[in-house]
Amino acid sequence: MSKGYLMALDAGGGSGRCLVVEVETGAVFTAKRDWTHPPAPGTAGLGYDLDTDDIWRKLAEASREALDRAGARPGDVLGVAATSMRNTTVLLDRDGRVLMGAPNQDARAAFQAIMLGAERGQAVFEIGGHWPSPIFTGTRLLWLKESAPALLGKATRVVSLSDWVGLRLGGGVTAERSQAGETLLLDLASREWSDEMVESLGFDRGLLPDLVDAGSVIGRLTAEAAADLGLLAGTPVSAAGADTQCGLLGAGAVGAGDVCVVAGTTLPIQMVTDGLVMDPEGKLWSGLHIVPGLYVLESNGLTAGLVLEWFSRIIYSDCDDPVGMLFGEAAASEPGCGGVYSSFGASVFDARSIGIPVGNLTMSHMVTADSSACPCHISRALLEGVAYSVRANVEQLVAVAGAHAAELDVAGGMTRSTLWTQMVSDVMGTRVRVPATPEVTALGAAVCAGVGAGVFEDLVAGAAMIGGAVSSRSPVSLRALISFGVWARSGSAPLMRSGRSTVTLV
Repeated sequence: MSKGYLMALDAGGGSGRCLVVEVETGAVFTAKRDWTHPPAPGTAGLGYDLDTDDIWRKLAEASREALDRAGARPGDVLGVAATSMRNTTVLLDRDGRVLMGAPNQDARAAFQAIMLGAERGQAVFEIGGHWPSPIFTGTRLLWLKESAPALLGKATRVVSLSDWVGLRLGGGVTAERSQAGETLLLDLASREWSDEMVESLGFDRGLLPDLVDAGSVIGRLTAEAAADLGLLAGTPVSAAGADTQCGLLGAGAVGAGDVCVVAGTTLPIQMVTDGLVMDPEGKLWSGLHIVPGLYVLESNGLTAGLVLEWFSRIIYSDCDDPVGMLFGEAAASEPGCGGVYSSFGASVFDARSIGIPVGNLTMSHMVTADSSACPCHISRALLEGVAYSVRANVEQLVAVAGAHAAELDVAGGMTRSTLWTQMVSDVMGTRVRVPATPEVTALGAAVCAGVGAGVFEDLVAGAAMIGGAVSSRSPVSLRALISFGVWARSGSAPLMRSGRSTVTLV
């Protein structure tokens, strides 16, 4: 008897993944390919291009490898769906060819974002739930209108990267709602495109495709796509959502009040709400969950994972797995890190600010005299700083939503470190749930594929069957939990505390 599998393609900032999950057992098989985004000419060093041909080729390679690892035959895959990083923009011509693609790090629209924020930031926020920033499709379209009008004139549709992958698989030109909610152009209250915003910014309403919910069937796998991926033509293709929201689904964060940290390259922290909740100050983001009817309120620790990768390559440059080495070496240190303090990768979110993250690493040879121990102390200090960043950003969510975070879902690549997830539990003073696989984003997309293929009744049922948390961390019993290195509070910036840190056990 043949087995049944679901496939998800995940196009991230620095890599692409394919995940294949066996429906009956929940066994997960993955393959990964790295990529980079070349600088975009004529953008003063602020812009980057998506190489969509390279992305497709590497996703196809990962697909065939994941199928081989699973021992799955082409006909065993019941459905496929694609997710991707948020804040991407893909401009299409009338034949569906890519005219321009921009990843989430693209900031070519910095001037347009600053001007839009100054002139009508509150009005934009009240409709789309996000203060104007260079990373949104709305501001990039303003840049195109001012800097490349001929290119914009050739465009007939604008979509996200995951929508484009869905099109390449065999779907139509559609926009999944959680991705659309990250563009500035969707009215979050109505969950439809905002004609008011589109017209006021001077865009052609025809650029925006029909909206679909995650889990909706958008087409069937074409013969060409099937040959590339190693699948059967005609396999159902379903819409999946924005990577963070897919991560919430894969982690089982599908109930009002759930708070989930997706700790990967970046550190988004989202609270699930059953109605639209918006920060009156505009510091936080509001958006759509991929489960219809649910919303999210978001704070964000920004590029925490990227900072850890960057530092690990500096400290452990001779290792095959520098990040894994950083996680392992951190365990050889102690709370307080021998007097080493780090704010790298520790940010308290304020969406109204546009700038480059800056961190500090503080140490003294008078305190940390044994230089051979410095790498492990630095490694732990980096992890402690990010753990306190989680606390500060959760506090912002709780203050706005008026809800207590009784426990926390922590997912993503940083959960490779049980030390770090325990730090988060200790810093938060709450129970932390950790999914069985760090690949929760791709797993959430696989649930979407299962709904479209008729395997699951709905997204919540699918998440309960093959997603969710299976392990947990509880806070250590402490009489006092002072600073592990960075003491953060909710506000516009982290509050640094100097001196030796102390943790007193009961």
